[in-house]
Amino acid sequence: MNAKNDRLNIPKRYRTTAVYILLLIALASVWSFALFTPLNSALEEREERHFLATAQTASLVVENIADPEPALDRLARDTGLRISLVDSTGQVLIDTAGKDIRDIPNSRDPEILSALQGRIGLDRRAEVDADMEVLHVAVPVSHEGETAALRVSETHDEITAILASAQNFGLFLLAAVIVSTVILVIRLTQHLKEPLERLTLATKDISAGNLSVSVRSEDAELAPLSEALAELKEYMKIRFGELQSERQNLRIVLDGLADAVFLLEGEIITFANSAAGRIFRTPVAGWAGQSIASTPLPTSVVSAVLSTVTSATKEHSVTECGPDASGAILKVSVTPLQRIGEPDRTLVVISDITERVRTERLRRDFVANASHELKTPVATMQLLAETTRDAAKDNDIDQALAFAAQIADESRRLGRLVTELLNLSRLESTPAPDTVTDIRQAASNAFAGHRVTAAQKGLTLEIDDAKVRDEDLYVNADPTDLAIIFDNLLDNAVNYTIEGGVKVILEADNANVRISFIDSGIGIPQEDIPRIFERFYRVDRARSRATGSTGLGLSLVRNVVERSKGSLEVISELGKGSTFVVILPRVN
Repeated sequence: MNAKNDRLNIPKRYRTTAVYILLLIALASVWSFALFTPLNSALEEREERHFLATAQTASLVVENIADPEPALDRLARDTGLRISLVDSTGQVLIDTAGKDIRDIPNSRDPEILSALQGRIGLDRRAEVDADMEVLHVAVPVSHEGETAALRVSETHDEITAILASAQNFGLFLLAAVIVSTVILVIRLTQHLKEPLERLTLATKDISAGNLSVSVRSEDAELAPLSEALAELKEYMKIRFGELQSERQNLRIVLDGLADAVFLLEGEIITFANSAAGRIFRTPVAGWAGQSIASTPLPTSVVSAVLSTVTSATKEHSVTECGPDASGAILKVSVTPLQRIGEPDRTLVVISDITERVRTERLRRDFVANASHELKTPVATMQLLAETTRDAAKDNDIDQALAFAAQIADESRRLGRLVTELLNLSRLESTPAPDTVTDIRQAASNAFAGHRVTAAQKGLTLEIDDAKVRDEDLYVNADPTDLAIIFDNLLDNAVNYTIEGGVKVILEADNANVRISFIDSGIGIPQEDIPRIFERFYRVDRARSRATGSTGLGLSLVRNVVERSKGSLEVISELGKGSTFVVILPRVN
């Protein structure tokens, strides 16, 4: 086990070097085998041809010389080979080895048998008296009228010596190459060690997100790698900057939404935008990492979210919650974000729809009230028209004229109602025009239209501009809008004042113009003051109908003032009169 651990603890660069060396040795071994095997075969083939040529030469000597032994001895000495002549019975007749032929047994060797049969015989074998392999080549020869065998023999020591010399030189050369290669690999490894370690550390820093790390430009072989790593770092820095910018932009967009946005992983909040703090009136900075159930969100909202988060179907849901203790009505939209291989995320969008619900309710009430207000004069006119027709049939001219007068009154009331509905629609659907209007001129025009009615009731109308007599009074409002303010407030003041009069006081400072409508009329009960600007709201319905009021006048006044970025105040006491104060921004 320890040996195995020691092996595993060898530095990687040394293991790599060892692998290269072993691979080189294996390749060298293959090379040696591939080189020396053909060389050995070639030498043996060359030796066989040499022996055969010598044997054929010796056969000519035997066939052409009566006493061939001396010639064969010289040939043997010249070639260094052993030459033997064997007759058909295997008896050795001549042997240049210097042995007594009587001591040489009859030869039954394979090459002799082949030669006696008229073929060339060749055999390699280890001889008993030789310490190595011996090559024998025999050829048929005619001697004294019979077929004999002439054999040439010699040990394999020359080829062996040549091969040994070649192998020794090859092994020496191979060893020199291996040693040189090992030294070169080690020096190259040492040369590349420090640059590779620097590049490795830089790569680790970059992968960890440290894009400020410096990538040194390396020399020679590692230059392309260091340049590529430096380019990668710069690309990642640019891309990381783009991602940071996109993230910041997304955060800005989400924080700019009017709706509260939460991102959950399971039941844990991972993101909450600024609108969540505004809607729920609590800081959300510490909400990240908390369970949604532990936050101060309303119980109904938490239940709506968890019902979808914990549901097995994970389907989109929309729930309306409230009103809560503060009267707020919330719409909770829960959208599961499911991606394979990622944790379950949920997008929660909470909208404060209190104002929308209130507006919708007001719209429904307005439509119902407007329908009722329009239906009443129309029905009255229809009834009066039928009655007038009946009176005319009965020739009751006075009654018919009376009913016709009532029809005219109702038609005027209906026309006024339609006009005020159109004005209300215009004020709520179009932006305020950039028009400058003189307050004094608007007041003068309105007074001219109400003096006759006031005089008929014995009331006085008065404009008091003593505090601003020498000043220009201009406001940024449309003349038609100012006429709505003056006409409706003067009309109410005259209609609900029995005796006394109506005074309009004009005041101003550098920023605003203040217009006070003061009457000595019947006043308004305190409990009704908060509602008098609602559409079709009447404090005294019977009296309002008698005066021809539509119930829209004060609502129109409020819309004009708000459209002009002004304010409106009411001071009233039952039985002592009322004061309406309109404050509009002044234009110098």
